[in-house]
Amino acid sequence: MNKARTDKSHLASQSGGRKDERSIDRAQRRHAAERGEDIFCRTIAWTMIGKPGSMRGGTMLIVLVGARGAGKTTLAKTLDNAGITALKPTTTRAPRFPGEDEYDFVTRWIDSRYAWKIGNNPFYGMRKTEVNKAVSQTCVTVFDPIHLNVFESVRGSLGTETMTIGLNTIADLNEQHARVNNDPKRVMNQNEFDEVLKIVSECDVVLSGNEFVVAAAMESLVKLINGRGGVVTKDYLMPLMRAGVLLTGADTSKIQSASYDLRVGTEVLCQGNLIELSSSNPRFEIPPYSYAIVSALEYANLPPCVIGRFDLKVSFFFEGVILSNGPQVDPGYKGALFCMLYNGSGQPKLLTLGKHFATIDFTTATSVTEGYKQKYQLKQKMDQFLTDSAATGSGGEIVGLIDRKIGKVDQKVKNIQFNFWAITAAFLTLAVAAPALTIPIAWIEIDKLRAERLAMEEAQKKASSMLAVAAKERSDFKSLMQPRIRGQQEHPAGSAAK
Repeated sequence: MNKARTDKSHLASQSGGRKDERSIDRAQRRHAAERGEDIFCRTIAWTMIGKPGSMRGGTMLIVLVGARGAGKTTLAKTLDNAGITALKPTTTRAPRFPGEDEYDFVTRWIDSRYAWKIGNNPFYGMRKTEVNKAVSQTCVTVFDPIHLNVFESVRGSLGTETMTIGLNTIADLNEQHARVNNDPKRVMNQNEFDEVLKIVSECDVVLSGNEFVVAAAMESLVKLINGRGGVVTKDYLMPLMRAGVLLTGADTSKIQSASYDLRVGTEVLCQGNLIELSSSNPRFEIPPYSYAIVSALEYANLPPCVIGRFDLKVSFFFEGVILSNGPQVDPGYKGALFCMLYNGSGQPKLLTLGKHFATIDFTTATSVTEGYKQKYQLKQKMDQFLTDSAATGSGGEIVGLIDRKIGKVDQKVKNIQFNFWAITAAFLTLAVAAPALTIPIAWIEIDKLRAERLAMEEAQKKASSMLAVAAKERSDFKSLMQPRIRGQQEHPAGSAAK
């Protein structure tokens, strides 16, 4: 009898306990509904959970980040039901409603007990004992985007792999207000909303879309994390790409069994010219023996544990086109994708906007890396990647360069030919014209000599004439003086006396 009463009492106690639990659950659901999260995340729960513990395995700390009303808290509880332990943060604030169990509520805060701390009375943080659970299992927690820098400052010292997952599930400020039921304490202004969206976009993984899309992507992502070391297949590619993970702007009809067919994007750089393709100008030809840098319509959005690898469309290879850039896309990279295509054939190669030109597949890494953090992160336009020399140079103009070189050689040959014939003509001219030039000069010189000779002969004649006159005058003077000389010889005294 006593045993029966005891059993009945125990059953009544259990029933009462279940009623209390249901009462607490209803209060929690009402609170979640006030936050605008319940409908969204209940759908995630219905979509994701096949049975409790279905996602158990692996070791990692998953941090959910999103705006108020994005559904991160309820999603964490849903993951907890699926076998991923939800860590319970601690706060010094008072509970908002009876039975609230989202936090471990304390009245005294001791810094040494916590892995991080946010705020200034009330404090928020996570006990080190909670974080240590992620050393041996996969765990999940939530974080206010505005204070995510606090987590970033300590994540390297937590002793386990970590991954931040941004929930981009709210389209605009009006939806945010509706999600929180216009609660004055939880509505955001435009500046706050824009700042949060930026922080979410910089998380390791960003999930976008409705509740079904986010649920399926979350399930696939957790399975990838727990089963790394291989090529990501279509069963994972489909839900992830629908949520904007791995690639954004993807067309799911282009997903193959273990790869994705990239499509020609709107920007092409060739021979120093940046060409914009559009519906009115959808085609471009790569000149023979030249290269072009071609953008993809899709943008990368890789988790820090997944690597992307490029390959060229097979038909391009057989047509003489070569993929010249490095094939790897680093884990964690978010931004534009480009291929450098070299046309090794003698014919132009046609590219058409939106057509398949390359293939990308994805491989999980053996561990979660810190992710790509360099200067090209989040860049989506080609001019953000170009150096000055690439933007202004005539790269890829190989045929034109060869033509110009040949033109220079041809000009040199023409110059040599012209000079040869000019020299030959000059030589022949000299050979023929030299006598004509020499004879007149010689005649002039002969005339000069002849004139000089005539002048000398004339002078000689004058001199002979003068000598003849002088001789005659001498002879006449001698004849005149001869009698006087004889008379003086005959009468020397008389002459003296006189």
